Amino acid sequence: MPIKAAAARAAGELVHRARELRPPRRRKGRILLVVALLLLASAGTGGFVWWKSTTLPDGAAFAVGDRVVMESELQRRMETMRALYGVEAPAGAPERMDDYRRAAAKSYAVAMVLTDKADEMDVSTSDTAARATLDGYISRQFGPGRRGRGGFVTALGNVGASEDDVLAEIKQQLAVSKLFEHITRDVTVSEPELRESFSEFQDRLGVPEQRWLRNIVVDSRERAAELVSRLEDGADFATLAGQYSLDGSTRDTGGVLGLVAKSELEPRYGKAAFGATDGAVYGPVQTQRGWNVGLVDAIKPGAPARYDEVKEQLRTLVKYDEQLSRWQQWLADALQAAEVRYADAYRPDDPLSVPTNVRPSGPPSPRGGRG
Repeated sequence: MPIKAAAARAAGELVHRARELRPPRRRKGRILLVVALLLLASAGTGGFVWWKSTTLPDGAAFAVGDRVVMESELQRRMETMRALYGVEAPAGAPERMDDYRRAAAKSYAVAMVLTDKADEMDVSTSDTAARATLDGYISRQFGPGRRGRGGFVTALGNVGASEDDVLAEIKQQLAVSKLFEHITRDVTVSEPELRESFSEFQDRLGVPEQRWLRNIVVDSRERAAELVSRLEDGADFATLAGQYSLDGSTRDTGGVLGLVAKSELEPRYGKAAFGATDGAVYGPVQTQRGWNVGLVDAIKPGAPARYDEVKEQLRTLVKYDEQLSRWQQWLADALQAAEVRYADAYRPDDPLSVPTNVRPSGPPSPRGGRG
């Protein structure tokens, strides 16, 4: 099934539940650690620094100031990130694992720098607040009471993380959320800035075109092409879906995907589905799930955004972008000032860069869409 959420719906194991841990759902509570989640992300523009040549002790990964982080401590953090966010070490080529290890060291080092800044600016988070966040998460994801806690502990055990590790991560996330708010608290957006930005955000704020789609997944291009031919000759789509589709979630309903926007689909599939006319068959098109044949059952036109109707949503988006710009500049300065030293095996190529493609969780989708 080409919808991006399919994998999430199929994930039923407790270990996957542990990946959903987040601070509170309101926007301010969702401002997550910008660089501590750098793992596997490509960085933005880099900088240059003269690194201290002080030799680190054997078994050390890096040091921030006078605090040394040993390889074993870094490994524990990587396990915690796997438990919370599903960040997996890459398999295959040794150079990929080397890049991952260096990115993990940088992630942890930057997290420590940010935690220091939060303490320095007196915006740290209490143990009580972290515990309350964790308790709320356990109740929502695993159920209330002793049974829910038992499920949570089991899930952590499956990935090698401890509850103390999780609490430390939550506390750090909440502290950095406060730090983000503190650094960007005086960002405002004027009326002229808002109007000037409308064209940039107009497509995001409008209602996108949606389509009712059907889909069949098979294991080869040849079988998909055969089904396209039969459908164009008048075969019933629901019958063929029941006979041939490998997608168990839609096979018994005639291949119905439902009403979807283009942004909810894998790019290649979305291009095919939204390039077809009403009532037309499209495909074969390959996705992560296999070879697909689809049908456009109906089209629901979109609607452009109107400034007066989306003004406050627009203000939220523009303000957030300006806050992010302020945050990234502040973060770049903080990294320049910090004394970070890496062991050779853990030194990243870009120790001072602030990534432009990894951001804290932003404001909600303007229309609450699934894309």
